Amino acid sequence: MIVLISDFMKNRPLLFVLAILVVGLAATYAYLRWNQAPESIVQKETEHRLEANQLLEAFQNQASQAQPLYLNRVLEINGLCQSVENQGDSLLFVYIGNQNGGSVLCQLEKAESSLPQVGATIRCKGVCTGFDDLTGGVSMDRCILLTQP
Repeated sequence: MIVLISDFMKNRPLLFVLAILVVGLAATYAYLRWNQAPESIVQKETEHRLEANQLLEAFQNQASQAQPLYLNRVLEINGLCQSVENQGDSLLFVYIGNQNGGSVLCQLEKAESSLPQVGATIRCKGVCTGFDDLTGGVSMDRCILLTQP
């Protein structure tokens, strides 16, 4: 027993350095993962392609059936641009479609060089984040505009 304690005392500086190295590597990995930008929606495969009004109707009439189909899925929607809102330097919202007073709210992933015109038919790809009972609209996040006139 005394021999084991003696061997441990001799290797203590080495074990200390090794522990510092492991903690440092773990902290670096955690920092990089925490600050990693989300994967761009461009590389993700589209799971459903549909009209904006179809998406709105599905959530407004049968939300319990629409949620498993569309929630947190990559969707490609098309429809008429109802409005465009610029909120600050990086927040840009495009409202597409109109069904029973609700629209699909698309939060763009990055600022676009040319914004769609109100009334133009556009296609948008993004992640469906849910239905808002208050506004009657569907929200999509990390969107990109695919085509616009």
